[in-house]
Amino acid sequence: MSDFITINTITVPELFGPLRGANGNARITGPCGDTMEFWIRVENDIITAAHYTTDGCYYSNKCGTTTAIMATEVPLSVAGQFTQSDILAVAGDIEQASEHCALLAANTLKAAIADYRRQQYRATRSGDKAEAPARSVLNPKPPLLVSCRGTDGRDNALVVVYGGNCSFDPPSVMVGIVPSRYSYHIVKETGCFVVNITPPEMKDAYDYLGSHSGRDEDKLKKIGVRTRDGVKVNAPVLIDCPINIECTVTGSVLTGSHEMFIGKIEYVHADREILDEKGAIDWSMVRFL
Repeated sequence: MSDFITINTITVPELFGPLRGANGNARITGPCGDTMEFWIRVENDIITAAHYTTDGCYYSNKCGTTTAIMATEVPLSVAGQFTQSDILAVAGDIEQASEHCALLAANTLKAAIADYRRQQYRATRSGDKAEAPARSVLNPKPPLLVSCRGTDGRDNALVVVYGGNCSFDPPSVMVGIVPSRYSYHIVKETGCFVVNITPPEMKDAYDYLGSHSGRDEDKLKKIGVRTRDGVKVNAPVLIDCPINIECTVTGSVLTGSHEMFIGKIEYVHADREILDEKGAIDWSMVRFL
């Protein structure tokens, strides 16, 4: 952000810790294991104060401090657009291996802003209606990562926002993939994939996998996503996702921008901790991104 100067500091004590009178709050754990929490106080759509905490390293603290300073006395519409690059430019002297700390800070601030807006909506909802755009209108969209393995043995994963159940007999799901995507051709050729439900702790990985192409790099290896082989299909399971659904393709429909692949469920992996006494998934235990 050109309006900011570089901040050469680690922590401003007054900005570290819960904020009295905060009306927006969020807590996110990044893929590196660091957790960051932000509190914001908003008046007339201006962030009048911002505090944070983190259990992370030097760079997590530096990025948290930087983001809190950048957000103070700034309109929500501006603070909500802060990016990893903006924070890195202002923080200065962040080693490359720790640049993800800036992404964690940006995402946590955005989540706190979203929390404030949800609270305001609930408090002020009038019931008045107006026409809205039709594109991608059905929400919430499931935070899915679809993983696959090419005929050359290379693993890949992409973000899929069009997906859901489509049959209970046989149990099946569907996922929509744009034909220009690298993974589209893999799924077409191999006829299988794994649907991975993404938890909040994988927000940074989710963002990276959704913004970079497997044509250019081994995305999973680069950002350290843990995988293991599927039980029934030749595709990787993302271990840090609480639920993984192995599928074989039984059909597809080109609906327009996306091709919807119908996947017959072959095997479901679930963290033991989220299974009830009957072995079924207790969905109240599942935290979605």
